Amino acid sequence: MSVFSWLSWVLPLVDSFGIASKKKINPLAQLSINLFGYPNPLAKSRGEKNNNLGNIKRSNSNNWRGRSNSKTGKESTFEQFFSYEYGLRAMIITLLNYQKLHNIKNIRGIIERYAPKSENDTEQYIEFVEAQTGIPDTKNFSFTPESLEPIVKAMVKMESNFNVSKKLYNNAVSLI
Repeated sequence: MSVFSWLSWVLPLVDSFGIASKKKINPLAQLSINLFGYPNPLAKSRGEKNNNLGNIKRSNSNNWRGRSNSKTGKESTFEQFFSYEYGLRAMIITLLNYQKLHNIKNIRGIIERYAPKSENDTEQYIEFVEAQTGIPDTKNFSFTPESLEPIVKAMVKMESNFNVSKKLYNNAVSLI
């Protein structure tokens, strides 16, 4: 039995004392942050390690539900979340706010704001998302969690080389 499978069995028993439940966090993720500096240390990509598959930058102005505020974590650039669902939830809300607050209406607008040219190869990113979704980059549409699903999945593939399942996406949407 691996250490992590053992911990996933033991921690709920330990949590019966109310250690993590007061903060409503995943006790395994908290222990992992304390020991290794990441909520998910065995993951391959930075986004997976941080349970932040979209690599959302850390900002003190965002008080995301499910966000780790750990002072022991190694990450200072990107947000850390207690589960993939909370990280995806933050990403979906970010994209919904792009239309609501910034009048962005298409993939090109999303990517130009999310992955600016000063930090990324934005054109390559746009081409990737367009190819993955089959949606023309300048086609305007109304943003909903449902309409954003293929775009979020493509962006996560670009950011973290991770395939988001329908179930994982729906679980994230249920948290909104």
